[in-house]
Amino acid sequence: MPRSSHPNRPIVLPADISRPAIFLLGMFVHCRIRIRLKSRYPSYLIAIHEALKRNAPKDIKVGMQLHGKDSGGHVVRPIAKEIKDDTVLLDFNHPLAGKTLFLDVEVGDVR
Repeated sequence: MPRSSHPNRPIVLPADISRPAIFLLGMFVHCRIRIRLKSRYPSYLIAIHEALKRNAPKDIKVGMQLHGKDSGGHVVRPIAKEIKDDTVLLDFNHPLAGKTLFLDVEVGDVR
């Protein structure tokens, strides 16, 4: 069981833990750990599409999240990645795609 050598520094668990709750066994009140998890979203899908600028809002800016529906009627929220003269590059990837997630956990009570 990993232990922190400093009481104010969280323990960082390995990224490949499939059941991080098991590491909470044996912890004590106010013990802090940081759990590093791989995102369940693929590293970065090829989900960037070029759309005609005339179909985008007039006030579109890089980083702006748009709202719409795909051909199946599902809600999509692409992010404008690049604005060209006549087209806009839209990123349809999930915002967490390819990112490592960190959960900071502090044990509040032991029963």
